[in-house]
Amino acid sequence: LGAGARAEAAHAWGTAVRTLHRTRFSLAGDLAEPEAAGVRLEGDLERLWHTPLRLAVKDAMLDTPKLVRALRRAPELVADAPVALTHGHPGAGSFLYNPRRGAVTAVLDLGNARRSDPMCDLAAIAGELSALGCAEAFMQGYGALSSWERARRAFYGLHHDLLAYASALTTAPHELAARRMRLADRLKSSEY
Repeated sequence: LGAGARAEAAHAWGTAVRTLHRTRFSLAGDLAEPEAAGVRLEGDLERLWHTPLRLAVKDAMLDTPKLVRALRRAPELVADAPVALTHGHPGAGSFLYNPRRGAVTAVLDLGNARRSDPMCDLAAIAGELSALGCAEAFMQGYGALSSWERARRAFYGLHHDLLAYASALTTAPHELAARRMRLADRLKSSEY
């Protein structure tokens, strides 16, 4: 696709993701496991960090104290965040776009859908869209974010980078250098 067509598709994608996120829940948890419906966002995040943080502490190339401080602030940041239907891994291939209609016609691959903070999905999308040069068009379609939403989206970017780094340490060593650099760059950000 050319730059204009990518921007149009990204705008429609942003609108579709916002529509998906309007399905709200009072509690977090995995949609496939209703018994997990009582888990709050903060507790779910802390559970996910145990192994990645233990691995990160051993890595002299990471600013571990800064990472720990950012993670300690996170439960307070996400407390009372809206809980929505999130896709879970909302890559470009998960949305069918009809260029003649200028609209997303279907959302696919909802196997990892969760009750979660909608900013978690936006953080997952950000890297892919930056590489394609259409992040701004996506956000115009999604709509403006409040300062609290921007702060949560930045945090989830760190969260995703930490989990990807830990995964590379244990299952994908060929990706380790890139994942470590991305996490280190994220920690250099002024948000942390």
